[in-house]
Amino acid sequence: MKCGTYGSGSIEQRGPNRFRLTHYVGGRRQRQWVNGARSDANRRLRELTARADAGEHVPSSGPRSRPGQPNGWRSLPVARPQACAGKVG
Repeated sequence: MKCGTYGSGSIEQRGPNRFRLTHYVGGRRQRQWVNGARSDANRRLRELTARADAGEHVPSSGPRSRPGQPNGWRSLPVARPQACAGKVG
């Protein structure tokens, strides 16, 4: 799937009266959930794209991480395969 142009977006229904908005700001995908009618989702998407076009968009806080791990998943230890003790070879 190709990323949209600056300020474009889409609405995806994910349940009864629950929609996921996707829009692009500076080539990066932003998502937001809306509960309500599809007209509410349309209105919110128009607000988000207008703010992005005006340069008022506030990006999310960034990648989520676990408490106590400053780099999130990147700081987790990597599992290395161990050789079997009983296997010769």
